[in-house]
Amino acid sequence: MNRSFACALLLAAGLAAQALPQTPTLVRDINPGTGSPGAPGSHPRQFTTVAERVVFTALGEDSAYRLWATDGTAAGTEVLAIFCVAQFSCREPRRMGELPGLAFFVASSPEDLFGLPQVWRTDGTRAGTFPVSPPLVLGDSGFPVVTAALGRRLLFSACDDTSGNNCALWSTDGTAAGTGRVLDKVLAFRLTSNGRRAVFSGRDATGIGVWATDGTAAGTELVLRGDSAFLTTSGSKIFFMAGGEFYPTDLWVSDGTKRGSQVIARFGEPFHRLPPNTTYLKPVPGGVIFVASKPGSGLNLWRSDGTRQGTRALTAFQDSSAQSVQTVRADQIAVVRDRVLFIATGTAGPRLWTSRGSPRTTGPVTGCAAPGCPALVPGTPLALAGGRVVFAARDAAHGVEPWTSDGTGPGTRLLRDLCPGPCGSSPDALTSHNGITDFQATWNGRTRMVRTDGVTAVILATVTALPPSNPYLYSPRLIDLADLGGRTFFAGLDPLQGEQPWVTDGTRAGTRQIAAIEGGGSSSNPRDFTVLGDRLLFVASDGVERSVWTVTTPAGTAAAPLAGTGVPEGRPGPSQVTVSGAFAFFMIDRGPDEEMELWRTDGTPAGTVRLASFQDQALSELRDMGGKLLFLVTSTIGEQPVYSFWGSDGTPAGTGKRFDLPTDTVGVGNVTALGSELYFVLHREGGAQIFRSDGTAAGTRSIFELPCDCIGDPISFVRFVGSVYFTASGSFGPTLYRTDGTAAGTVRVLPAPGDPAFRAGGAQALFEFQGELYFFASNPDQNSSTVRVLWKIGPTGDPVLIKTIGFSYFDPVDPQFTVLGERLYFRAWDPEHGFELWRTDGTAAGTVLVADVEPGPFSSDPQGLVAAGGRLWFSALDRVHGRELWTSDGTPAGTRLVADLAAGGVSSSPEELTPFAGRLYFSADDQVVGREPWSVGINP
Repeated sequence: MNRSFACALLLAAGLAAQALPQTPTLVRDINPGTGSPGAPGSHPRQFTTVAERVVFTALGEDSAYRLWATDGTAAGTEVLAIFCVAQFSCREPRRMGELPGLAFFVASSPEDLFGLPQVWRTDGTRAGTFPVSPPLVLGDSGFPVVTAALGRRLLFSACDDTSGNNCALWSTDGTAAGTGRVLDKVLAFRLTSNGRRAVFSGRDATGIGVWATDGTAAGTELVLRGDSAFLTTSGSKIFFMAGGEFYPTDLWVSDGTKRGSQVIARFGEPFHRLPPNTTYLKPVPGGVIFVASKPGSGLNLWRSDGTRQGTRALTAFQDSSAQSVQTVRADQIAVVRDRVLFIATGTAGPRLWTSRGSPRTTGPVTGCAAPGCPALVPGTPLALAGGRVVFAARDAAHGVEPWTSDGTGPGTRLLRDLCPGPCGSSPDALTSHNGITDFQATWNGRTRMVRTDGVTAVILATVTALPPSNPYLYSPRLIDLADLGGRTFFAGLDPLQGEQPWVTDGTRAGTRQIAAIEGGGSSSNPRDFTVLGDRLLFVASDGVERSVWTVTTPAGTAAAPLAGTGVPEGRPGPSQVTVSGAFAFFMIDRGPDEEMELWRTDGTPAGTVRLASFQDQALSELRDMGGKLLFLVTSTIGEQPVYSFWGSDGTPAGTGKRFDLPTDTVGVGNVTALGSELYFVLHREGGAQIFRSDGTAAGTRSIFELPCDCIGDPISFVRFVGSVYFTASGSFGPTLYRTDGTAAGTVRVLPAPGDPAFRAGGAQALFEFQGELYFFASNPDQNSSTVRVLWKIGPTGDPVLIKTIGFSYFDPVDPQFTVLGERLYFRAWDPEHGFELWRTDGTAAGTVLVADVEPGPFSSDPQGLVAAGGRLWFSALDRVHGRELWTSDGTPAGTRLVADLAAGGVSSSPEELTPFAGRLYFSADDQVVGREPWSVGINP
């Protein structure tokens, strides 16, 4: 190889390396705080053991649900995934089941605020946490979802949409490739498994029935037609109620096959209209226990081992009996060695009963040691601890305290007098796990967590001081707990950090809060990134005040607030930073009963000036009209708002009203500045009109009467070939118009008059590129799921269909057209790829997918497209990294992740992408310092 050629190769390699994106750097951790005392907490829920960690869901300070993992230490506690935002329409994520080493949740992503949830899997790591299913409706109404583990697969019922017409039995092995339909056209609403086979109740086109399955379509068979209830697994046997003319009256047992399914007891007679009043089948060792009645006899407790001869009544109460098991719940039945313990209610209240398998051996527990057997607290469960039960009971000497029993009188005693004397500790939330019982107890205004093995009771922690006015407001939650080795994880609460994850090893010293989590560090929430000459402006909070901040060159990494622009945290503060002429203008909202203010800045403290204040008026719609600022002022008092447009030249004297709007105005929208002209929609009591203005009263006029007052319609304005084009609803649907700024010069362009085929009707998202007008409009193929597709209007004025990619019926048309070189880039959807990044040169052949970032029909949903340094920059979502910053040179090979700021499947969610002084600035949340300003070098 000659030397010149080698040098050329080295130079090319060096240039290529130089062109790679640099590592993003934090501009400044503007708000490094960690929250404030009295915080509501993270509300940890659904603790689940996965491999060597415990995962749980929690609600962050940004109202987004997160999936966390912990090993019991603060350093070992991290976010695995960010789900949807609670303040929108999403539901709280729900745990749906487990497989060895995996846990599954039903959740929506943060980018899909109003869509359907997906099935997510986690192995306790970020990289191993991602969705495995398409968006689905799970269960009858989304929640709860019915599932059953079958070997190394999880069965579940789901529908493709909310119509209920596309339902199926699904299964997953924890991978996207291994997630799919088992049986089409059936909605399973009850499902259980014995580990080898499963039984489910469901509805198909023929009606309701019971099916047995091995997890494959070929291995699924109909067991019987008709309704069923209470599918329950006990050991290898599956029990359920089915049959009957009017209600499920027969007890069935199954091994998971049709041949192995049979009736073992009937609790109704032909045409007998009274139900057996069975409300559950409680699994116990060797079978099930339940409440049922046979015609002619009372309501009694029954036990079954899965055979006809082994299905017997435990009690012989008659309808007129003074005792009743009618109100006994499943958690008020327990098996202790050879005894069944349960609670029956009589005239004297609930009492503890014991049975050895027949009515003859069944009776109330008597003969307790002094001071005698206690009165049970109504509704108390029987919690298993070792070979005993624990329950809340009362006697005159102790008040309400925890008691324990082995089913005999001598073995029934006070467990511990937690509050000595008759004050009582009110045991509550009794939770059994791993042979022990945890519960909470409250006395002297404080709540404690207590653990018992059925013999002794240990106070593990005083969780919080309770306000006497509401002793239950701050009660810790001993639900959704999970065991990992010898430790138990649960949700607890203290008065400073709110509800947080806790862990205990069963000792008082080993019971502690793991960490105070709030979804990452405190956030400055930077917004309104705006370039003004050699300065970058944005609005952010340092935890005390929300101010306008500035970044200057050549420093590039230093940020400082502009004095005088700060508003105390908790109030709206500055917003709508808008460049006009030599200044950036913004409004400051100091909160209720305070004047709103208009400010301007040149980026320096000395050049930051308040221009005007507005009492009982709101400011909005700041717009630059060819170097002049125009903005909307709306009165906030009186029955009818008063609207006017004001302007400013950057001085107090030059800030004033420019023109009033009609007195019957009820709203102003779609305000668009095009050079020295302003276009907007005026909603009036009698309808809506499009107005054009030059910023003066004389130059403001109505140019078009809208056919309907369609508030929120996607009306867009764009200048093209010397005219202004806009879309509006009409008799042809969304229609494209052209105007010269006068009423007489406003004409319809598409659909053409008399064109019933609509041609390119419904035009939206207008964009001018290289002398042609691009937009998305109706798909000529009305059977396609891609409803709005890519069109253009060329020099001839005729519409041309470019490609049938775009947006489905429910998607807002938001292509985010961005020019890079000789190509137009945009985001669009098709059934094969979901929402991905595309580019076009205006021809069908030149309209291509840039990269399928999230392969297959799943969407990477590119957002925030911006061109800088000869590349395109955007945020995108994949199941490995979450939503992070990406860049592209327009080719698949040149499309890559810039950095995984929030490592693993967690999203840093970059926003406000803004090129400035050789760097790209953006806001992101790396889940360590919170949402703060970041930047990355832009290589040309």
